[in-house]
Amino acid sequence: MSKSTIRDQLRLRRSGLSEAHRHQANLQIVEHIRNSEFWQQAKAVAIYLAFGDEADISALLESTQAIYLPSIKGKDMQFQLFTEGTQFETLGYGLKQPC
Repeated sequence: MSKSTIRDQLRLRRSGLSEAHRHQANLQIVEHIRNSEFWQQAKAVAIYLAFGDEADISALLESTQAIYLPSIKGKDMQFQLFTEGTQFETLGYGLKQPC
């Protein structure tokens, strides 16, 4: 099975979840990450902002670790430190990223 086929199947399954189920799953994912040894020992972590029906892990922005978010500039991806003052922009297809 190809990577794109697997991705399409998972996207279809996620789109069928109720809002309540998706919210509960997001909370469980965040809790699992926060309880992991890797997270607890990390000084800096890169995470993503959910797009579409992806798992929303934005609750992780409120942590003691330095949090970095991906940002596309031209053809390059870079990671920017998230702070309380971080400004966001929305790209043409709806993806939010730090300015």
